[in-house]
Amino acid sequence: MLSVDRRRSDRSNLYYYLKVINEGNVIGYLIDISRTGVLMTTQEPMELDKELSIKIDLGHDDQEKLIEAKVLIVRSFASKTENWFDIGMEFVAIDPVDKALIESTINDIGL
Repeated sequence: MLSVDRRRSDRSNLYYYLKVINEGNVIGYLIDISRTGVLMTTQEPMELDKELSIKIDLGHDDQEKLIEAKVLIVRSFASKTENWFDIGMEFVAIDPVDKALIESTINDIGL
């Protein structure tokens, strides 16, 4: 577990949890999002420094806003919710179009 807060961007808490998908399976739920990464909650701890390919549907209305990104797990710690874990992930590869969707989400629902 990292003890130093290395986040480079302010994060926006979401008003509802969005599914985080890896290899077709829901692996957790988004807690917050920034321009450089995400924090999700999950029922299983995850290994630090592991890379994953994830998908998140940022749509909060009838319009799908699916982003895909490669992330690096940089934090993994016990959640305040019993038997859950919070996982900090940094974007290592993301399409500029998906970055724009994140920016839009932060502006639309994250404040």
